[in-house]
Amino acid sequence: MRKRLSWPIVIAVTVCAGLLGAYVALTVAGLHQSGVGLWLRDFAKSPGAAALAALVAATIAFRGISRQVAVSQGNLALEQDREQDRSWWQSFEWAASRCIPLDEEHRPLPADVSINILNALQLTTSTNVQGSACAGILDVLSSGPLTREDAGAPTSESESSTPNSEAMRAQEERTVQALLSYVESSAGTAAASSMAEFRLYELRLLISLHELVGPTVAFSSHIARQKLKGASRFRPDAVMTVEDRDVIVEIKHTSRPLKFADRMISRSVESIRGKGLTDPVLLVTSEEVEIPDSVRLTLAVETVRWRGPMDDEALKDALERASKLSPWRHSD
Repeated sequence: MRKRLSWPIVIAVTVCAGLLGAYVALTVAGLHQSGVGLWLRDFAKSPGAAALAALVAATIAFRGISRQVAVSQGNLALEQDREQDRSWWQSFEWAASRCIPLDEEHRPLPADVSINILNALQLTTSTNVQGSACAGILDVLSSGPLTREDAGAPTSESESSTPNSEAMRAQEERTVQALLSYVESSAGTAAASSMAEFRLYELRLLISLHELVGPTVAFSSHIARQKLKGASRFRPDAVMTVEDRDVIVEIKHTSRPLKFADRMISRSVESIRGKGLTDPVLLVTSEEVEIPDSVRLTLAVETVRWRGPMDDEALKDALERASKLSPWRHSD
């Protein structure tokens, strides 16, 4: 790669060379007695020549110093970047060890605190690797219990009005808000987490179900599994009691409309029926799902699109419709 010329130096050298060449040429030609020759000879002996030489020297020196300063600044910036990178990874390791402790004796940070820390880290990433690291930790964190319902804590009428229950509900709301902030700020980046998007959708939906139906809801826990006798390994998203009828709730978050033939939908229902469970199923999805009436009645499946609290009435109506479906019967 060719080095670029320094124009101040080129101009200074050219001026000096021109003056010196003119002086030599006039002297050799015997024209030094002329006006031009006398002026050049006198100028060469004058303070002006010394000043010009000093200017040229200063220009050359300034250029050299400028290059040294530029190199030093570049090295400093590189070292600062490296230090920031080291500092970021140290912060990430600290956060990861407290969000998901390897030692079972250590208690993890509350879910909302962990998510907020990861959000702060992903906002300061400088590489896609760092963003992916944040998404990876949040994926693991989101796959575990984030709220009381996730942890399998029972919900009853007496608990719903206690101060402790209100504190838990407040923490759940903070967790939802933390997830929402992370999902919005990381959208379209390497730090985006599809698992976090699903859990945000799921938690908001479960909160709406709780507000609509109340403590008759048994969420994804040992309680829900106990309600479904003979399905000890089956983990429903929720089981709700509506008019003395249990309704199995399956939650699906997708970015496109679906049909029952899509594997995500058909496999979910077939898995439930394959375990011999006869209770009606309500599929709650973020996009429309087309299910033929024949399938709806045969498999005792109802569907509803829920995008947020604005669809709560539709969700309640769908629950009521599902509770009125005839139990599924195995066909030989």
